[in-house]
Amino acid sequence: MDSLSFKQTTMYCERCERRFPHQRALEQHKNDSDDHNICDECDKDFATCTGLEQHYAQSPRHHYCQTCDRHFSSDNGFLNHSTSRHHFCGEHRRMFSTAEGLRQHYIQSGDHYYCALCSTLLEDKDEFFEHGDEYHFVCRSCVRIFSSADGLANHNDCSHYYCRECDRFFQSAANLESHMASSAAHTIPSITCPGRGCEKSFVSLSAFILHAESGACVSGITYDLVYALVERVDRQHTITNAAHTVADPMGSLNIPEYLEYWVTEQSWNGDAYECFLCNRKFHAFDALDAHLKSLYHREAKYLCPNTECGNEYQVLSALCQHVERGNCGVGRNRQVQSIMNGMAGGIRSIAA
Repeated sequence: MDSLSFKQTTMYCERCERRFPHQRALEQHKNDSDDHNICDECDKDFATCTGLEQHYAQSPRHHYCQTCDRHFSSDNGFLNHSTSRHHFCGEHRRMFSTAEGLRQHYIQSGDHYYCALCSTLLEDKDEFFEHGDEYHFVCRSCVRIFSSADGLANHNDCSHYYCRECDRFFQSAANLESHMASSAAHTIPSITCPGRGCEKSFVSLSAFILHAESGACVSGITYDLVYALVERVDRQHTITNAAHTVADPMGSLNIPEYLEYWVTEQSWNGDAYECFLCNRKFHAFDALDAHLKSLYHREAKYLCPNTECGNEYQVLSALCQHVERGNCGVGRNRQVQSIMNGMAGGIRSIAA
């Protein structure tokens, strides 16, 4: 028998370059060989197991979890498994190796309504806005959530035609400029920040002190430095609470020390991360951490000297606003006037 007739009477495997006496032997070879990885449903033969897995993962005809090497009878079954067992984005059908990878995808893709503060994925824009209004501060125009009113206001200042003092938006820069130029709407800023390198001006003392306490001044002035300055000036404790004083008898600045609170996994109560000081609940570990590092649980260092009023404040800017409103008449107190009017000069001495 010549070679041509021999090939015609045998079954030949091109990939392995082997001959088999009949079709059944050839099929058995393919089933047993590591060089043949067959998808029976699609009638495709892959040279490697990896190639077959990629086919299962990419083909719309298969519902396959490559991580678990598991097939599902329906796409819903595959999605339910992937979202509950893995770091998986169902909308983009992408698997991530870590929770942080999935989180960054939600933040950066622009296709998700995701609260990074709470690590919470919301279903739609309405649910996103409802969540933002209830727990945070939300910009509806940009579909973004902020952790504080000041953060939202800073965003509005940078991204919109917005007047912070009036809490109003305008349709154009020209409209905003016209509003700001109106003497009826605004007082001309008369208080200039004395901090080195800072050129900002403010319409009121409370606005200037808020700027100093917030840590936003380029000079490096902080909440603690402001308090140390006030404590040095207010020897009679006209506006400071004597119970919390740390002033040096020589008159030097003393920066107060505070207890630092740390979040641990023990803060998880089964439903949320709970603040052990006030029992307020947070959806995310980082949100509780930010809460504990804020001024929320600082003691009230400032007080209204009007004994009939008795209001206490954690920040000097809040007391300044109280004085400026004049509700209790404390603004007529000469000692208060002297301390308040000396703040700009005092800050100049430590921030210049």
